Amino acid sequence: MMKVRFAPSPTGYIHLGNVKAALFNWLFARKNGAEFILRIDDTDRERSSTSYEEALKRDLSWLNISYESCFRQSERTELYKSFAQKLIDNGVLYPCYETAEELSDRRKKLQEQGLPPVYSRYSEDRISKISGRSPHWRFELNREEVFWKDLMKGDMGYDLKSVSDPVLVKENGDIVYAFASVVDDVLEGITHIIRGEDHITNTASQIQIFRALGAHEPTFGHFSYIKSVDGQSFSKRDASLSIRNLKDAGVLNYTIWSILVSLGTGKQNIISFDKNDFIREFDISLYGGASCRLDMEDMLNINRKFLGAMSFDMALSSLSELHRRPMVSEKFWQIIKDNISSINEIYDWIRICEDKGLEIESNFSNEDLSIVKAAMKSISCSECVENEWDKWISYIKDGTGSGAKKISQVVRAALTGKKHGPKMKDLVEIMSKDVIIARLEGFAK
Repeated sequence: MMKVRFAPSPTGYIHLGNVKAALFNWLFARKNGAEFILRIDDTDRERSSTSYEEALKRDLSWLNISYESCFRQSERTELYKSFAQKLIDNGVLYPCYETAEELSDRRKKLQEQGLPPVYSRYSEDRISKISGRSPHWRFELNREEVFWKDLMKGDMGYDLKSVSDPVLVKENGDIVYAFASVVDDVLEGITHIIRGEDHITNTASQIQIFRALGAHEPTFGHFSYIKSVDGQSFSKRDASLSIRNLKDAGVLNYTIWSILVSLGTGKQNIISFDKNDFIREFDISLYGGASCRLDMEDMLNINRKFLGAMSFDMALSSLSELHRRPMVSEKFWQIIKDNISSINEIYDWIRICEDKGLEIESNFSNEDLSIVKAAMKSISCSECVENEWDKWISYIKDGTGSGAKKISQVVRAALTGKKHGPKMKDLVEIMSKDVIIARLEGFAK
């Protein structure tokens, strides 16, 4: 059976780059009848946190990305050590006694000589046990070019001649990620590894580790980076792009799906709340090109399309997930949903439609103020507001001589403080007469 995995480290909140790996593995699994596994890479004991692990699971749940099983690397320490011993017994994992400072000095000397800073296997410290020091253990690479057929980039090769033998076991006995990852993939029977192109160097080295363990290496696929418009890669340190903050900002989960699936492919965004539509359109071969840039304005534009297609019940569900479910009617939602780019903007429209004390700022000309005063004068005719927007416009037009378009613009500015929004005919239906009077009075004095 085909198996894939998503392997985040719980050292921060997951961001769009992490989610791209999670989503692509999930879509690949569902399209090919494969099993999708969540592996928590918590070998970094100092930086890993259970609170981050819990947060990433909540984020995956909100994103509608499910998994068949989950385990932590911290639970497998003894297994990793047994596999390390196997490599020691086979003579491909060797002890080294240099300190971090000594290694740093050697790298600097090599760089000063114009040489690549590649670890020398034949240093005195590497072959001689030094009193009082515990060794770290390095894997002896075959200094050759490693080739593989990449799911996204096609025929790939990476020359390991300029790569240092990787450390697989630290001085304190901790297993490093690169080795624990291979052991897990062997034990779980992972058949396909889909991850970012920043892992390509790791892939070449790990293929040799798979072979040294007598295991068949999986099929690899490396998708391109996502970068911001200024060319910067996303990271856990950029909190604004974490999934939890995008959610809090009112970005919908399927907006994130749509952006990630279409980015860099040249294909239209999928506007659908049905995961099967994404599974059907997903083509793993499309994502190996150059790095693609994400404009947050583009994301909000896609978010706007999803909000326009969202039912009232779905909107209430999304607002409940934010723990801020307002008391609004379906009519209210239908009127405002095409005029918001974040679901949080519903609260702005609630204030606009219901808060009599809301202060509206606008730079009105004398003509504008005359329109506002005429609107205030005619407001006493209730039919001019309640379901009779056109009649109200007619009253104001008779009192000022201004055109209907100009009147609509001024009344919109006076009532909402915005240049654009729902049709005024619809908007005045969900605004109470008291609120309308309070707004106009602020300018008609």
